[in-house]
Amino acid sequence: MLSVFLFLSIKAFRDVNPDGLRFWQGFSIGLIYTLVFTVCYALFLWLYASIMDDIYFDEYRAMIIEKIQAGKDMLVDQMGEEGYQDYLKSGESSNGRIIGSLAFNNILIGFLITPLISLFMRTSEPQKQNLD
Repeated sequence: MLSVFLFLSIKAFRDVNPDGLRFWQGFSIGLIYTLVFTVCYALFLWLYASIMDDIYFDEYRAMIIEKIQAGKDMLVDQMGEEGYQDYLKSGESSNGRIIGSLAFNNILIGFLITPLISLFMRTSEPQKQNLD
């Protein structure tokens, strides 16, 4: 969803700007949009979990712990038993840490996709007309 709206915001700027779109403009718009989207997303999650659905994060934590336990053998081979236990404890994160992790993922995706969209959407330099 972030990627689609990121593309649409850069496209909207390109369509209304008579000078076209330079890479730096698309990149700036994309980063600003990503940060605003992420803040709104994090606030929505916090409000939703706090006001409407008290067990949302409890269910999310249970899902994460189930996934960790399902891959126990592989994780113990890679991390050792102590590392696995630490990883399992990390699945019992606070609500703020879960929201922070999801927000970080959004920002990371935005930072990776924005340059690609900016390169794809940029226009060539406008031709200066000779008035002589």
